Amino acid sequence: MAGIVRRGSRHWGVRGVALGLGALWWWAMVRLVAVPEAGVLEAAVAAGGWGLSVLPVHCVP
Repeated sequence: MAGIVRRGSRHWGVRGVALGLGALWWWAMVRLVAVPEAGVLEAAVAAGGWGLSVLPVHCVP
């Protein structure tokens, strides 16, 4: 029973990190569109998130 709880909590931790990184990407995208003075940080976060989304992770043998 303890193994199930431990595995489940790690699963939620991974989901939490993914949700946090997704929120950070959306924040950068909204700032790039809405704020004319958006800087290099927002552009780097947006480009990095987009780059990760096009990785061919489904092609792993």
